[in-house]
Amino acid sequence: MKKQLSARPKKSTIVRYRDKVKVGATATAIRLLDSVLPEAAAKWAEQMYLTPPRFPAPSQEKKFMEAAHRSTFKTERGKSVVVWSWGDGPTVFLLHGWAGRGGQFYPFVEPLIRAGYSVVAIDAPGHGQTPGVLSSVVDFCDVLREAVDKFGPAHAVIAHSLGAAATILALRQGLKTNRVVLIAPPNSPERYIDNFARRLGVSEATKLAVTARLERRYQVRLDQLEIASFAKELTTKALIIHDRNDKNVPVQISRNLAQLWPGAELLETVDLGHTRCLKDAKVIHRAVSFIENLAPRTRKGLHLQVV
Repeated sequence: MKKQLSARPKKSTIVRYRDKVKVGATATAIRLLDSVLPEAAAKWAEQMYLTPPRFPAPSQEKKFMEAAHRSTFKTERGKSVVVWSWGDGPTVFLLHGWAGRGGQFYPFVEPLIRAGYSVVAIDAPGHGQTPGVLSSVVDFCDVLREAVDKFGPAHAVIAHSLGAAATILALRQGLKTNRVVLIAPPNSPERYIDNFARRLGVSEATKLAVTARLERRYQVRLDQLEIASFAKELTTKALIIHDRNDKNVPVQISRNLAQLWPGAELLETVDLGHTRCLKDAKVIHRAVSFIENLAPRTRKGLHLQVV
């Protein structure tokens, strides 16, 4: 008997479509407001910039996460953060990227447990099952440091995208860990604000007003969040993984970072894009081996390649 295809779209497709329409309508309203009340437009645009979308987890991830130990902790600001944990041994922390969740790292968990580690995956503010609406690289950084204080010490951190950038900021702020694996780390918040303002279609004045609002909110200049500006100061051993065809974060960012960071190694993948690295068996094996200090060091200027 042939399986009949339903003419009704899947619920997740409907949700994504509605979210896309909602975002488009908001962007149009901000553009209209930009011409008459630029400060109000900047406030609205800032909220939009700091609001991550939440995507449903696939069924395989959900099933795996059912066996995890779910707990929460309070941050210094009194906010609840959800973490997931497995195993027993030196602790490896996992930090997802923008619009992600801790469960995306589930393919890493069993290899890490077999290697003798315990694992703690974090749902950053506004992501996964952690409550909240607004989030940023600063929030990611703060939560990582506080999670390590609560559940550490950290033997290693594995982080993706914005989580990788937040991990680097945390290292600069004194986070102690033996090794870090950073997958597709972005470098410049200003670059993404430029792209956001361009897509939104707002004026240069409104873009600058959004930047000023962000700097007041987090009490930091955005140029102080430029990872490349302090990479030479970092001493933690790092494996940087980046796909050559990543359309979200250009691979050249990681190439530059690996050259600047003493002791950093670069592994370039091919045709895994921005997120498929998180499920690739070769990438996972290389990351676990690096954490175990089993992999050979590369010479400066060279990179490893996974094809």
